[in-house]
Amino acid sequence: MKIPFYQTHWFDLSLKDIASNIGHAFNTVADQAIYDRIYQAILTQEKPFSEEWRIKKLTLAKWLNKFFIERNFQNAKILSVGCGFGIVEQSLIQQGLKIDLQECQNKSLLYFNRKYPEESQKTKQWISQTLTDIPEQSYDVVMAITSTYGLDEKTLSSFFGRLSQIIKPGGICIFYETVLTLADLKYYLVNRLRRRLPEGILWGWKRSPKVFLNFARASGLRVREKHFFDSHNREIKPKVWLNSCFSNETAWQMLILENR
Repeated sequence: MKIPFYQTHWFDLSLKDIASNIGHAFNTVADQAIYDRIYQAILTQEKPFSEEWRIKKLTLAKWLNKFFIERNFQNAKILSVGCGFGIVEQSLIQQGLKIDLQECQNKSLLYFNRKYPEESQKTKQWISQTLTDIPEQSYDVVMAITSTYGLDEKTLSSFFGRLSQIIKPGGICIFYETVLTLADLKYYLVNRLRRRLPEGILWGWKRSPKVFLNFARASGLRVREKHFFDSHNREIKPKVWLNSCFSNETAWQMLILENR
């Protein structure tokens, strides 16, 4: 199951204003031009991120570092797909992990390189739209952290297929994405019934875990573990029914996928 979700602001920037300025339709999913404008604006700010946002990222980084230690991946070759500003990755690189970065644009990586020059020297950076320039079976671990919500079904299928080619046999993918809750579903249905226009611009789709499980299995990736997190990136244990979790407390879902 999936539903579209709309966003009004990102990092305190009005997405409607940005879309209007470049002639981007509100009901068309945010594209590269939208993100370019956002990153350009952020790069001009001295302190672009709130302390609360940064703490949430570091909470996830702490969980991931513990995961890598417990699963004996401390020396793994890791790729982070759609790394954005690299806040999570910078923390992990500081802990001694070997992480390369991938993005479909270079503007967010400009922030990473300027803010974290020491960590920047330790990582290879891929600017890639389709991941096809990344060699096959070149990484033990691929992390995909909130990098797929804006993809349609066809692109999402290709994305999982490419991951299965990049990851070495026996390697894993850490897939972390927004999750569909009962509150989301209720809000969407009420707006549809009342024919109320959504606020903001189309930001992507919220999907139940089962949707991602189907894409992963179709690409030959085996589900090893499932985890769920609240809005602060703290792990929680909600009830799961038919591979789906609709708990309103849940904000994020994680699948640990193994390449067979």
